[in-house]
Amino acid sequence: MVLSAAGVLLPAEVYAGSPQAWVDALFLEYAQADNMCTGTTGGVGTNVSALTSCNGGAYTDMRQCAGRIHYDKPQSYSGAYPGGCLKLCATVKCLNNYIPLPEDYPAGASFEINSLTYQVFAYDSDAVPWNDTTAPAIQIAEKDNIGVCPHQNDSTPQTVGTFCIGWNGFYNVDSEFGKLNGQYGFRTQLHVAQASAELGSFEFTDNEYYPNIYQHPIVVDVVNLHSSSATPTLVGSSSQVASLPYKLRYRISKDALVSIAIKNTGGTTIRQLLTNAARVGDASGMSNTDTWDGRNDDGTMQAAGNYVVQIDAHGENDWGLDDVAAPAILEISADPLQMTDFAVSSLQGGTTEVATISYVLTQAATVYTMIYPPGTTITTDTVPPTASNSPVRTIVQAQSGWPTIGATYWDGRDNNSVVLEDGDYVYAIYAQMPGGSGTIRTRKNYIGTVALARGLVGTSQLSVGMGVLGSSPAITALRPYSFSYQLARDAYVEFNILTSTSGFQKVVRHLVRGEPRSGGATQFVNREYWDGNNDDGYPVAPGTYQAEMKAWDPLFYLKDGSNSSKFSRVTTTFPVDMFRMTNVDSSPLRYDTTDQQTAYAYILYTPSETMYDTIKIYRPGTVVNVNTWPPVMDETALVHTIQGVKAGKTTYAEPWNGYENDTTVLPDGLYVFTITAKPTAQVAIYDRATSPYYTLSSNVYASDRSYGYVEITRGPVYISNLEFNPSSATAVSGETVEIPPYEVSFAVTRISSVTITIQSSQWCGSYPYQNNICRTLVAGRIYDSGETNIESWDGKDDFGNYLYAGAYTLVVNAYDYPDPTLQVASTLQMAVDIMPFQVFGMTVADVYATTEAVIPAQFQYQLSVPMKVAIQIFKPGTIIDVNGNPNPPISSGSLVKALISIDPAGIPITLGWDGTDQSGAMVPDGHYVFRVVNSTDSKLVDSITGEIANGNKNYVADYRLYSVGNVVTVTLGTPANSQGAFEETASFYPNPLRAASGKFRITRLPFSGNYSVKIFNLAGDLVRTQDFGYLESGTNPSAYFDYEWEWDKTNEAGRRVARGLYFGLLEGYNVRGGANRVQKVIKILIP
Repeated sequence: MVLSAAGVLLPAEVYAGSPQAWVDALFLEYAQADNMCTGTTGGVGTNVSALTSCNGGAYTDMRQCAGRIHYDKPQSYSGAYPGGCLKLCATVKCLNNYIPLPEDYPAGASFEINSLTYQVFAYDSDAVPWNDTTAPAIQIAEKDNIGVCPHQNDSTPQTVGTFCIGWNGFYNVDSEFGKLNGQYGFRTQLHVAQASAELGSFEFTDNEYYPNIYQHPIVVDVVNLHSSSATPTLVGSSSQVASLPYKLRYRISKDALVSIAIKNTGGTTIRQLLTNAARVGDASGMSNTDTWDGRNDDGTMQAAGNYVVQIDAHGENDWGLDDVAAPAILEISADPLQMTDFAVSSLQGGTTEVATISYVLTQAATVYTMIYPPGTTITTDTVPPTASNSPVRTIVQAQSGWPTIGATYWDGRDNNSVVLEDGDYVYAIYAQMPGGSGTIRTRKNYIGTVALARGLVGTSQLSVGMGVLGSSPAITALRPYSFSYQLARDAYVEFNILTSTSGFQKVVRHLVRGEPRSGGATQFVNREYWDGNNDDGYPVAPGTYQAEMKAWDPLFYLKDGSNSSKFSRVTTTFPVDMFRMTNVDSSPLRYDTTDQQTAYAYILYTPSETMYDTIKIYRPGTVVNVNTWPPVMDETALVHTIQGVKAGKTTYAEPWNGYENDTTVLPDGLYVFTITAKPTAQVAIYDRATSPYYTLSSNVYASDRSYGYVEITRGPVYISNLEFNPSSATAVSGETVEIPPYEVSFAVTRISSVTITIQSSQWCGSYPYQNNICRTLVAGRIYDSGETNIESWDGKDDFGNYLYAGAYTLVVNAYDYPDPTLQVASTLQMAVDIMPFQVFGMTVADVYATTEAVIPAQFQYQLSVPMKVAIQIFKPGTIIDVNGNPNPPISSGSLVKALISIDPAGIPITLGWDGTDQSGAMVPDGHYVFRVVNSTDSKLVDSITGEIANGNKNYVADYRLYSVGNVVTVTLGTPANSQGAFEETASFYPNPLRAASGKFRITRLPFSGNYSVKIFNLAGDLVRTQDFGYLESGTNPSAYFDYEWEWDKTNEAGRRVARGLYFGLLEGYNVRGGANRVQKVIKILIP
C-alpha cells in the first residue's frame, strides 16, 4: 500500500486490499461487583488467565494461576476471587482498506461482523482444543451483530471491541444442568458474511481457542448436586401402582457431606433422613441412592399426601475452601397403602370349592372383605363402604405386603355358615394399618363381583364294561359289569340298576346310596361294579337294563338331597346276558392218532357261569330244531348223555369213547350233539307290577343254542414196526451166524385181535398144511396199543418139525376188537429167510508127528440145533461135486475114515483124527479131503460110513459143508523139531480174506534153505506159485518176521480168483547137505 507523506491514501493511486476480521485474544475475567458474571464487556474486571503474571511465578501449583470456579453458588459482592463463575472474553479486531475506491463512495464502505460463537469443552487428556471431535462442545453461546468494521485508508488493525459471556460451570449432565469438576477450555468462531454493492460478496470465519501455550485450562472445583430424582417403588405385575419406598437418587461433583430432609407441605421436617453423611462424588463413577419408607423420625407411617425432599451438600475444595452446594428440591406424592392386581376366581363346580379374590398390598395391612348380595350398589370413595344391602359375609384377614400375593377365600357361605345360592355377588375390599394420626386406610374401596357358579355337578357319560369270554365266538354282556364316570368335582353319588322298559322302570339294584366320590381337575375316574344280582341276591334274567347315576354337590346333598334340581343325572342302557356258552367244539375219535387208552372223542365248551350242563349225542343225520330251545329232538336217536354241574369260565373237554350207553361200540360216523345249560340258582324275571316286581324262575337256559358234530373215525387197525429178528451165535473161531429161535415184534394202533402165521408159497413139508400155513404163532390174541409186542418162533412147523432153510412169508392180521365186523382186518406181510440147521465155526488142525508121538487132527465146530454129525475123510485128490457126490465114489474105496458124533446145539464140539484109516493103519503124508454130513434125524446118518441115507442129499440139514470138499493135511515124515517150529511160525493174515490182499509170513525160519508157497483151490488145482529162493535163518533177529509175501488174490494169469476155500502150502528144505524138510498147509477163506 502506498501512503502519502501525511500517511493517507492518495486518491489517484490504486491500492490492493481485502476486508479482514479476527479474534485477537481470548482471556478470562472476574469482577467482584459482577458476582453473576453477567457483564458482556471486557476489561472491567481482573484478567485471571495469564500464567506469566500469576503472583510473579511464585505458585508451585500452576492451577492457582488458572481461571478458577470454586463455589457452586454465586458469591457476595464483597467476595474475593475466585468465585462462582468466570467471564469468557474475546477481543475482536478487523482491517478494511480495500481499493480501488469507487468514485461513488469517496468516504469508503464498512462491513458488519455478523456473529461470535463460544463453545465450552472439557479439557481432558484426549482433547485437541480446535477439534470439535476430540473436544466436543458441552456449552454453546452466540453473540450476533457484534460490530461494524469501518473503511480505513491504512493497514493498522482496528479494534472492534472486547466481548464476554459468563459461565458458572453448568452444562447438561444427565439431562439437567449440573457441574462436574475438572479442567475446561473454550473456543470461538467469528463469522462474517457480506453482500453489498460496494464490497461485493464475501464470507469468512476466524477460530480461536483457550487456553493457548501461555494459559492454563479453566479449573472447576465445586460441590454441586445434580442428576437428582425421586422414584417410587412400582408394586404389582398386571397393574402397577407407585408406592413406597421412594428411591432418592443424586450425583455430587465431588465427595461431600450430604443431608436429606423430608418435609410436609407446611415446611416442617418430619424425617431427617441424612445429616452430614459422607457420599461419593462423580469421580467414582457412581450415583448416590437413599430411600424413604414413608415414615417419620418416630417410625410412624405417614398418611397419603405431598411431601418435599431437600438434599443439601457441602465440602472443601483443593485449597481448603468450604463450598455449600445449591440444594436439590424434589416433590413427591406418597400413598403408602394401596391395593392392585386384583384377580377373581369364582366358585366353580368343576374347579374349586372356594371363590378366591387375590390382590397385592403395597404394605402389610389388615384386609376387610365384604360380600354383598347380587345387585348391591356401593360407594367407591367412602371407606369403609356404604352399600344398598348389608353384607352376607365379612372376612377380615391380616395380609403381607408386596411381593407376597394376598388372597381372600370365600366358601360360598354367609356369616352363619349357611350355603348361599349361585349368583354374581358384589364385593368391596379395603385395607388399613396403623399410622398417621392413628389409622391409615386405602383411599378407596376396591369393588367387583365374585360368582358362585357351582351349578350341577358336571359328569361324563357312563362307560359300561362287561365280561368277555371265549373266542369261538367271543361272548359279552357277562358279569361283572363296571361303570366308569368322571365328576367335575367331589360329589355325593347314588348309583342304581333299573329295568329299561318304558313305563316300568324299577330299581333292580342299589349299588351306591349317597356315598362320596372324587372329582376335580385330576379327572379321577370312578368305577362302580355290579355282580348281576338284584338287591335280594338273585341273578337277573337276560335283557336290557339301565344304569343310573345321580351326583350332588356335597353341600346341597346334605342340605336338600331330595330336590331334583340340585343333582345331575346320567343314564345308559346295556345288555345283560350272564348265562352263555362259548368255545363249543369237538375233537374226533381217531385210532390212527391215539392209542386205545386215549381213544376218545371230546366235546369242548366253556360256560360263562356255574350251571347244570347237559350234553346229548345223537346218531348221524339227526336234525336239530333250533326254533325252540331246549330243542325238541328224536330221542330214539340218542346214544349218549353227559350231565353235571360245571363251574363257569372254565373250558371243559367231555370225553366220549364212541360207545352207546358205554356198552355197545358204535360205527364210524358224524354224530350230532346238543348242549343245554341251566343256572344252579333261581333267576329273577322282572314282570310284576307290584313289589317286589319280579318272579323267580328255575327254567332259564343259557341263551346260546349250542350244537355241533363229533366225528368217530376209528378206521382199520394199523400194524406198524413189524420186524423179524433171528438169534445170533458166535463160534470160537469168531464166525457169527443166525439161528433159531426167531423173534417177531410189532405194534398196533389200537386194541385188537391179532393172528401171526408163517406161510410158504411152495410147501412146508410132508404134512397136510392148509392154505400153505406152515406155522400159526398167534391166533386171536388181544394186544393193546402203544406197546411193542414180541413173539418167539423156534423155527418149527405146527407139527413140531424144523422147517427147511429157505424163503417164507411172515403174515400178521389185526382185527377190530371187540367187534371185528366194524372194520376190515389189516394185514402186513414180510418175506423172511431162515436157515435153522447150521454147522458153523469149523476149524481144522492138521496131523503131524513129533519125536514123541503123532499129533492128531482137530475138527472143531458148533451146531445151531442138535444133530448127528459125520466127518468123512477121503483120499487126497478126491473131488466133491456140487451135488455132494465124491469122485472117486465111496464104493471105489475113496473113503479113508468117518468120524461120527451126536452133538448138542450151541457148544463147541471137537473131533480128533489120529491119521489112521478105518483099519487103524497110519496113512501116508498128503492132503486129505473131508466133508461134513449132518442131520437132525440120527437114523439118516450111517454110524459106520457117515453116509446119508440112500444118498439123498435132501436129508442133509446143512448142505453147505456137505457139497464142498475141505482139506486136512497129514505130515508124518518131517523131523519134529523143525516141523514144529515151522508150524508155529508160518501163518497167513487176515483170514478170512475180505480185503484186497493178504500176507504169508514166516516169523522164524527153522533153518536156512529154499522156501516157497503154492496156493490150491478146493478142487486141488494149483492157482499160484511163489518161489522165495534160498533164505538164511536168523538174518533179521531184530525184526518180527524173517520173510513175508503179499498175495493179491490173483492166479498165475493175473486174474482175480473166485470166492471159496483155498489152501496155501508153505514148504522149506535144506539144499546144502542137510536132510531137513518142513511144510505147512494154511486154509484161506475168501468169502
